Amino acid sequence: MAFVEWDNRYSVNNSAMDEHHRRLFDIVNAVHEAVWAKHDRTKLGDIVQTLRQHSEAHFSAEEEAMRRHDYPGHDDHCREHRLLLEGLAGLERRLKAEDRAVGLDMLHFLLRDWLVIHILTHDKQYAPYLRSAAG
Repeated sequence: MAFVEWDNRYSVNNSAMDEHHRRLFDIVNAVHEAVWAKHDRTKLGDIVQTLRQHSEAHFSAEEEAMRRHDYPGHDDHCREHRLLLEGLAGLERRLKAEDRAVGLDMLHFLLRDWLVIHILTHDKQYAPYLRSAAG
């Protein structure tokens, strides 16, 4: 059973962005599995590297869509992306320093800051605008 499961409340009604978000859920589930199965730091590090790469690509696509549709909250949203990436970088540093609490802190960060706050709050703010601008 997945730690977190995608459902329609996370949808921004944009198939490309929703697919990116679904992939994020898959990665969060992989982090959870690695933490609870007590995989070695290398395995968790590989998953976090995948998360960073996916996030950078997703944020770039999301920011381009906002720019293309002149979304007025573009700059604030980009700032949120930078904060998420900085938070992830801090977790990566802790992982490399072999901080024992990093796994649980990472799950908390991904669930609270990324899935709940970012997707359900910040991404939901641009979704209706992009739909109306595209329609």
